[in-house]
Amino acid sequence: MNKATYRSLRQGLNFNFQPLQLGKQISIDLFLFSLITGLFQTSVAPLNIFIIPLFMFRQFSILHEAVHGLSHTNGKINHFCGLIAGTFCLTPFTVWKMAHLKHHYWTGNLEQDPTFAILKTFDQSSSYKKRLIESTWRMGFPLLAGLQHLGFWIFGLQNIKSIEIALSLALPVIFYGALASQLTWGNLAICATGTLIYFRIYEDMIVPQHVGLYSDDEPDHHPPAWDQIPITRSWYLHPFIERHVALNMNYHTEHHLFPDLPWHQLDKAHKLLQTEKELNIVSFFEWMKMQRQRTFAETITPVPGRKKTAA
Repeated sequence: MNKATYRSLRQGLNFNFQPLQLGKQISIDLFLFSLITGLFQTSVAPLNIFIIPLFMFRQFSILHEAVHGLSHTNGKINHFCGLIAGTFCLTPFTVWKMAHLKHHYWTGNLEQDPTFAILKTFDQSSSYKKRLIESTWRMGFPLLAGLQHLGFWIFGLQNIKSIEIALSLALPVIFYGALASQLTWGNLAICATGTLIYFRIYEDMIVPQHVGLYSDDEPDHHPPAWDQIPITRSWYLHPFIERHVALNMNYHTEHHLFPDLPWHQLDKAHKLLQTEKELNIVSFFEWMKMQRQRTFAETITPVPGRKKTAA
């Protein structure tokens, strides 16, 4: 896509913040949170195994919006939304924001993109770690999601001199520590199972975004937004899940082209982009099923045309 086409597409989109959308999402999440806490007082508490990951992924989606300053036009309110959402989804907001904004700057660059750390170091990993990652990948156990979250926490602890980082680390610890002190062992097991399912959803949502669509050919190259179609991937989900669970996160190419576009406008961006023949769109469940049947090493191999050229 050239810059002129990109500018033309931007003119057809609405980048304005809509307070009603924020109020609607807060209402849904308050309902889910109340439902979770209420069910823990009943004999059907195990239903929370399914509700907790739904709630946590919605919080991750809201955190993602806050990283881009899209939760609210007021910077302090937006930051507060990010901190609270990060607390619920076990993600230190400030640390994740630093990594994610670098990801947008270095998209497609295997050497520089911080979110590719696990992929970049896989070949140099010990044989034990490789076998562990390969086996959990085939099984569908979300070890990769856990390792990525652990990386964010380690980085945060190493840079805890920042008050913002310290706060984004402290809030999840305080919240989940207080929660654990109030729950029975059975309910703690339900929380742990629900969190594990959330990590699986998180991993499955993150993998299609860029895996294989990168290169270490130009270590100092960072493409502008309009050049990011070949190095990003979108996918289809059920419309209800797209809108009310993933908050349109599956329209990932659209998000990279227009990172300042609110989530509820990404489906409109997708319709405008359908004429772009190079758009990478996959059927989510079929694509992920195929990847889980491959080895992890095969899955992360750059697609043809994106490999580093021989010196």
